[in-house]
Amino acid sequence: GSIPGLVKEISDSSEEGNEFSGSDMTADVLGSLTGALISNMINDRLEIRLKAGKKTAAVGLVWKF
Repeated sequence: GSIPGLVKEISDSSEEGNEFSGSDMTADVLGSLTGALISNMINDRLEIRLKAGKKTAAVGLVWKF
């Protein structure tokens, strides 16, 4: 998730008057880490079940408490 931020910072630093921002890159990395942690918390509790038959299909969404 921090790769797009790195690409943007490198692109910005190639423009005249701009430079690579370490604080922006830190925010990108922390945001990516936070998103990954939240995603793991949700994915450990969320389960999606798919079931298909000859004439039917079902999707079940289970939230584990």
